[in-house]
Amino acid sequence: LLERRHLRLAEAREVAGILRQFAKAGLDPIAERDKVRSTVPTFQEAMIKTQRPPNIAMVAPTFGSAGGQAVQAKVLADHLRRDRYTVDVVPINPPFPRGARWLKRLRYVRTVAHEGLYLPTLRKLRRADVVHFTAASYWSFLLAPLPAIVAAHRWGKPILLHYSSGEADDHLANWGSLVHPWLNMVDAIVVSSVFLRDVFARHGYEAQVIRNVIDTEQ
Repeated sequence: LLERRHLRLAEAREVAGILRQFAKAGLDPIAERDKVRSTVPTFQEAMIKTQRPPNIAMVAPTFGSAGGQAVQAKVLADHLRRDRYTVDVVPINPPFPRGARWLKRLRYVRTVAHEGLYLPTLRKLRRADVVHFTAASYWSFLLAPLPAIVAAHRWGKPILLHYSSGEADDHLANWGSLVHPWLNMVDAIVVSSVFLRDVFARHGYEAQVIRNVIDTEQ
């Protein structure tokens, strides 16, 4: 499922975000295209090079936090593993060490502490062939997907962003440089509804609708 998703989206979005960055820097995107293609692997190239399905790094919340993103990430990862994909889940909410669990009772302190535990785990993205992120709006976007997008982009990894938030329109309209430069680093955007696809289109982004996974065995 995810393989087909990546391959289909990559055909149109493979280097578009990076080419926009060249244009903003005053470079000719067409002249730079071959350089981009030589340094950033496509999803197809990842499979051809390794002669196996791509290793997937999934940056997402785990069941330590409430919410639908954690459920969707687990179901998707479980099904991919059944299909013999290697999926390395990188939790955006890593557990506190035993001696520091009391920090969870302190509202703002626990956010800072979680970020300090989360950022070093992004080194795992180096081993991935494809990086899949879940994202929501506002501060959630800044604290979790943004650092991971920067890391994956730096290491030349194809990036698929799965955005799930009914507040997307306000987020994209009012957060300016805190959201748009980072979305431009993404190779493909996936949303779960036509509503969100249309929201992204109004702000100049092409998104593909892929419905949420339903585990009929539960």
